[in-house]
Amino acid sequence: MFWLAPGGGIEDGEDAMVGARREIYEATGLRDLELEAEVWHRPGEANVRRERRGRVQTRVLTGATYG
Repeated sequence: MFWLAPGGGIEDGEDAMVGARREIYEATGLRDLELEAEVWHRPGEANVRRERRGRVQTRVLTGATYG
């Protein structure tokens, strides 16, 4: 068992779960994961190109068998 927290962002037209599925695939190559639920959600701000912008961090619970 291992913990995995790929980073990234939600693209236009995606919700958090769709974005999480895509980011997990891009980081690991794993597909067809069952995403259980959003388990953590925190609004905040970040500097983007010297501009303060709103952002939301979200964690999604999933399980996968590797190998």
